Formats: sequence, structure tokens, C-alpha cells
Amino acid sequence: MNPLFLIVEDHRIHKAKRVKRYVESRDGKLERFYRPPCSLHLNPDETVRPPLKRRVSRQWQGVKRAETLKP
Repeated sequence: MNPLFLIVEDHRIHKAKRVKRYVESRDGKLERFYRPPCSLHLNPDETVRPPLKRRVSRQWQGVKRAETLKP
């Protein structure tokens, strides 16, 4: 069986011992690859995430405001 490739950012959470142990426990079924730092152009999600994050953030603020207005 071919491994599943995980292409992740060079963020400390992706290098955590717990994540490392999990990947190793999959007996070669998972393989991690790290993108170089500041390589947003290699991640198509980066073109979607900022507008989506702004929209969700505005909606969440509206929900929080509505909760504070409840008697």
C-alpha cells in the first residue's frame, strides 16, 4: 500500500513529539513533507483562507454580540 503524503507548513505543531509518534505508529502509511518557510504560493488554500477567515470572523462577532444582548 502506498503511503499517504502529508504536505505541511514548517510550523512547530507539525513537528510536535505527539504528531511524530502518531506518524511513526502508522507503519509507513503516512509520510510528512515540509514546505519551505514563506512559500504561500505553493499552497492553493492560502488564496481561499484569508477571505473565508474574514467572513467567518465577522459572523462570529455578530453571534457574540447577539449573545451579549440577551436579557
